[in-house]
Amino acid sequence: MRKKGSRKDDIPMTPVSPLSSRNSRDLGRFNFAADVPEPNLFDAVYSKDATLLKTLLENSECSVEEVNDKGKRLLHVAAEIDNVDAVKLLIQHRANVLAKQKCFFGLSAVHIAASHGSVGVLEHLLTWSAEQGSTYQLVTLEDKEGSTALHWAVQRHKVRCVESLLKHGAPIDHKQHEATQSTPVHLACGQGSMDLLEMMAEAQPSEFKNTLTSSPKKDFEHFTPVQRAALLNAPTLLKFLVGKGGSVSNNTDDGTMSALHLAASTGAWGNVDYLLGDLHLDPFETNSSSGRHLAHEAAIGGMNLTECDSFVRYLENNPDKINLLDILDQEGFAAVHYAAMGGVAETLLGLLDIGANPWTRSGKGKTLLHFVVKLGSLDLVQKLLARIENFSVYLNVADVKGRAVYHIAARYGHEDLVSYLIKMGAVCAADNFGWTPLHFAAANGSAGILQSIFQHCASCLNKHDHNGMTALHLAAQNNKEEAVKCLLLNGSKNSKNNEGVSAFRLAVMKRSSNAALAFVQSEHWKDYVMQAGSKDGPQKQKALLVALTEELPDVMKACLDRCITNHEDEFTHEPYVKYDFELLHTRKAKRSAISFQNDERTHSTEIPESPMAVMKAMSRQKHYGLLMHPVVQVLLEQKWRIYGCYTSCAILLANIVFVFLLTWVTVQSVNTELRPFLYNTTVHNVMEHHPDALKDTDFDQIVHIASTKLPTFNSAHYVIMFIFALTIVSMKEVFDLISEGLKYFRDWTNYVQIVLVCCCIGFVRFLDLPDRTDPRTVYLTYDFAAISIFLAYLNLLRFFRPFGSVGMYSVAFFAVFRAFFMVFIFFSILIFAFGISYNALYYTMIFPDDPDFYDLKKPLDPEELQTTMQWLPTAFMRVVSWLLGDLETVDNFSIPFLENKAPFRFLWYIFYWLGLTIMSFFLFNVLLGLAVVDMQSVRRNATAMRLLRQVALHENLEKTFPFRWVERIQLQCEEYRFYPGRTDHSAGSKVIRWLAGGTTPEALRDARDESKSAGTTEVEKEREQAAATKKMYTKDLRKRVHVMDDELKQMHQLIVNIFERVEDSKS
Repeated sequence: MRKKGSRKDDIPMTPVSPLSSRNSRDLGRFNFAADVPEPNLFDAVYSKDATLLKTLLENSECSVEEVNDKGKRLLHVAAEIDNVDAVKLLIQHRANVLAKQKCFFGLSAVHIAASHGSVGVLEHLLTWSAEQGSTYQLVTLEDKEGSTALHWAVQRHKVRCVESLLKHGAPIDHKQHEATQSTPVHLACGQGSMDLLEMMAEAQPSEFKNTLTSSPKKDFEHFTPVQRAALLNAPTLLKFLVGKGGSVSNNTDDGTMSALHLAASTGAWGNVDYLLGDLHLDPFETNSSSGRHLAHEAAIGGMNLTECDSFVRYLENNPDKINLLDILDQEGFAAVHYAAMGGVAETLLGLLDIGANPWTRSGKGKTLLHFVVKLGSLDLVQKLLARIENFSVYLNVADVKGRAVYHIAARYGHEDLVSYLIKMGAVCAADNFGWTPLHFAAANGSAGILQSIFQHCASCLNKHDHNGMTALHLAAQNNKEEAVKCLLLNGSKNSKNNEGVSAFRLAVMKRSSNAALAFVQSEHWKDYVMQAGSKDGPQKQKALLVALTEELPDVMKACLDRCITNHEDEFTHEPYVKYDFELLHTRKAKRSAISFQNDERTHSTEIPESPMAVMKAMSRQKHYGLLMHPVVQVLLEQKWRIYGCYTSCAILLANIVFVFLLTWVTVQSVNTELRPFLYNTTVHNVMEHHPDALKDTDFDQIVHIASTKLPTFNSAHYVIMFIFALTIVSMKEVFDLISEGLKYFRDWTNYVQIVLVCCCIGFVRFLDLPDRTDPRTVYLTYDFAAISIFLAYLNLLRFFRPFGSVGMYSVAFFAVFRAFFMVFIFFSILIFAFGISYNALYYTMIFPDDPDFYDLKKPLDPEELQTTMQWLPTAFMRVVSWLLGDLETVDNFSIPFLENKAPFRFLWYIFYWLGLTIMSFFLFNVLLGLAVVDMQSVRRNATAMRLLRQVALHENLEKTFPFRWVERIQLQCEEYRFYPGRTDHSAGSKVIRWLAGGTTPEALRDARDESKSAGTTEVEKEREQAAATKKMYTKDLRKRVHVMDDELKQMHQLIVNIFERVEDSKS
């Protein structure tokens, strides 16, 4: 017996199963007899084999409620194919008639029979339920949406099923609780099923009338059956419903559209003719909720009212009613406005033909031309203006905002309409907010419209609105690159609005990269970039170049690219490359910036944040690409030549002197004081605890030195020089702290200098004590000395960072050290875990309970029981030493384990292997791998990080320099000229250049040429990336299509082979 739901050929409406006996002869030719499965209940139902079904049902292993893989029961399948015998047998075996499917709306057998037209099954079910006294329960049984069997029969137009259901009392006013919430009457009206409606009206006249008029019986759109029928152009149907009591009143109680309005909205002119001609309804009676009449609804639906003969005759017979066509609804629109919004020429022109006024204005003062122009239909505009007298006045009618059709066409980017309106006499006026059509075109980015407006009205080019915004402001604000280019090309000025913000600054503030790039690519780009911002406005603004660097680094790169130009010497005619640094070193004093106001050059002033504010912004935002730009590198090299090299060398020399003096003082004091003190302490301790050892000749030299009077460290002049050098080094750090403020403490390397100064002060203080024989004093003195000497040499590496030749390695060292330290701190959790575990398990060894151990008769030494894990700090040190491979496996683990000295042998063994695996191999390799990854990253960014240090160096120095020095430095750095044919052979220049890192103008020029040939803006990169992605997807799609084509060919060939074999078998 097959399992439940195992049938695969479960095809509804198929009266004969593929496994029926009459097909066995044909199937036998294919030799499929051996593969024919044993028939089940579903096979018996599909094949309509009552005998087989009865036999199977009498088998105790079969269930009458068996469900197949589609969620259907046997009774459902029988109802689909109208298998009455099967239904009878199943009911006899107590099949649940009310059971529903698990899918597809949850239909029961009576729903399925009604929807499939299975009259025999439906009649039997209804008759059987009548005998059981449960007919009403069956005919009112609902599916998941609340539909009864009558709903399904009406919807599928199964006339005989509807007749049978009505005969057994199926309610025609039963309403769905979901979906369309319709009654069977609604469904019949929506389909125009006149025959079904007549049957329902005859079977249940009172319920039929109640359904037509009762508000609770309305569907989800609050429509009655009459309103549903009005949507269809079926006047006979509508007349039948009205004759049965249906209402066609214009004023509905819930504000929905009346039958007349619905018919007009769908162009059901037959219904309209009946309602107007036979029932004499008023076509201009408005809806109480919307205020619309017939013409409004027809215009909204895009219907041509000239096709409605009854309405046209009504207007001919009542000419005084024509002006009612122009009544505004509650939203402020007339019928012609709705027709214009829809853009259907026949609808609009038809309304004008029957007398609608084209001058009618909406509630907001718009004419129908405003709506037509918004759609952009030039043909309709031309047809409309051809019907209007004095169209030049009509063109310039403004709405309540002061906007004419000229503004609308420019706002929505209809270039052909703008040209046509200009030709027809449209005036370029400002609206109530001061916006001209040029403002709208600029905000929309329509360069073609802008060009047309320039030719028509050039005077509005620099016109300001009420906020002081020009068309250039709007184009920049909305990132319209082509519009900005067009405006600048036609002479638009970079003026300021009421808040003191220029158009270029607005583009920067809004991060409009394309618009800002258009400014930079224009002829007067430097005037725009160097223009100062307003300090008197309501908002305190950043310096423009600083904001440009922070917000739009790609645009700033384009500015720097334009600072490199090729020229020819006016005297020698020798070519040279000019590097202009004006953008990078704005002066600390007030700097003039050129702007244009009313065709005159004016000067505005601005005080930047700091002498190197622009490069500081690059450093702060980590814009390495800008810092490595040739212009920035050449400027830093010039500053390096002027003062940076000498200052850095002086600082480095001062620290070298300081380290030398510290080394000298430390070494001399160790030789003269610390060494004799330690020898004397050794002799004293030995004499106290083991005096006989002093008789050994090995102690003679130590005893001699200890018996001699302790010398004192008298190099006072070295100490004074050391204190002086320490003061100079400390002053440098104080200057850095004053210059950087709290940012000084963000650099962890500065803490090395702070600790160094503190330790040096402690060292000098204890070294200056008169009594230096106290052990505590001696130990503290040389503790400070050891820490100071280590930190001094470590700190010395910091001062190599400004020097390009070795500074890269200094930067890389500190960065890698920091990365490795952070990784090590993170994994120190495992170090603590293993250290504490080993302290518990390896605290001490034990002598084992093993006679063989004592039979060796070797002396027992209690010191053998001690381990390095007895103290937690030493346990942690042992774990860390494993990272370096110092395992000491034999002495610490193997021998104690074999000799049974380990108190916890099992855990001893497990934790040893865990430590060996995790700490010695895995963790060490992880630490090394992470550090290497960070080192690779640091190596890639070492040059950029060195540039960050150089910027910080020059920034701090220029803050401390006098004002005149800064002025002189910046005058020397206005520009730099590089002559390719000249070579500087001076030794000083070569040394300074070597200290700067070997940067040469030749290399910078090559880098510039490469960046020009290969460099693109971020926007262009995104476009190229999008194009490449699209190409990749297209290629992948084509590949898939080819693969599918090959598979289809293979399937086609397989089918051909099968048919050939079938034909061969027949022959």
